[in-house]
Amino acid sequence: MLRPLLILSFVLLLAVPKGSRADGPNVFLKSHCFECHDKSAKSGGLDLTSFTTDGLDANLESFARWVKIHDRIESGEMPPKQSKRPSTVEKEAFLKSIQQSLIAAERARLDGEGRTGVRRLTRVEYENTIRDLFDLPGIALQSSLPADGSAHGFDKNSDALDISHVNLAKYVEAADHALDLAIA
Repeated sequence: MLRPLLILSFVLLLAVPKGSRADGPNVFLKSHCFECHDKSAKSGGLDLTSFTTDGLDANLESFARWVKIHDRIESGEMPPKQSKRPSTVEKEAFLKSIQQSLIAAERARLDGEGRTGVRRLTRVEYENTIRDLFDLPGIALQSSLPADGSAHGFDKNSDALDISHVNLAKYVEAADHALDLAIA
């Protein structure tokens, strides 16, 4: 019973295209890219032998380079038409592998660094925006708006510029006042 299962597994492993195995990205690069993009050729100034798909999150420049590589292969720009072209299965397996690596790297980066916080306009910025939008050079709104917070000595830091229901209500009141003046 075990022997037929072992033989079937071996046959199925052989039937899987080279580009879809676990080492697919490296096999794909060796068979379709290294001819022009290795240490000696460096076509376009690109040496793919120095890049690995492991640890993409370690270097943003490497990440950006892999995004370009992915996009050029996906669009069919690479490998060039006169070179040996990969089969559709090989190409799709390679792209899927690179996509997964890029997504994992981006998630790891966001987990480590976080996202940029939500930022609102300060009182001065809001007043200047209203002045510009409605051509009201003399309008004074700062005194009717809640005070801006500050963090680390800066008043434009997203950590300090909270958005509460009080802020929103005051900003809406200021907008109504500006509209009344603009229409009058």
